[in-house]
Amino acid sequence: MTRSWIYVYENPDVDQHESKHHKETISEHMVLVAEEITNYISEMCKMPLENNKDYNILATSATYHDLGKYWTKRYDKDKINFNNHENVSAVIFVSEMLLLQKQYEQYAQDFQTKTDEEIWYSDELDEQLLYYNDIKHYFDEFLKKTTQIILNHMFIKNESVSEKALKRRQLTDDEIDYLLLFSVADNRCRVV
Repeated sequence: MTRSWIYVYENPDVDQHESKHHKETISEHMVLVAEEITNYISEMCKMPLENNKDYNILATSATYHDLGKYWTKRYDKDKINFNNHENVSAVIFVSEMLLLQKQYEQYAQDFQTKTDEEIWYSDELDEQLLYYNDIKHYFDEFLKKTTQIILNHMFIKNESVSEKALKRRQLTDDEIDYLLLFSVADNRCRVV
């Protein structure tokens, strides 16, 4: 769970899409996309998802891709819009990942000064630090590719995706592949 979810718990009305495109809540949609990606990667890889780079990139993208909707929700006459939510989502993602990296580095530094007993009974080694431990070997790649998916998930839906348009976005072939796969999951996971 990201730190941003605290906002949702404190403001439950903000979770409503109130949109003809989504009958599910924003949080339900993000969970559905993450589940779709989990199922797809599980079927394709036939191996555990732990330490799977593709899974980590795509599932994390699902977790963050619409978080910005909570801060960009605007009522425009008779409809709701979430203009530029992908930019806000990307800022939240990058901020939280850089903070997580700092926390992990601090934990690793503190680890060297603790006794075995303090290490085993410490509650500092939480799920987020374990998650970072999984991705730290390819953290820069993870950060860049996940950010590109979050930033471009609306672009791939709303514009014809020509070669020229993709080049303008300066997406790598890997990023395009991830984005196309993510787009299928994102489009599939809505209650209509």
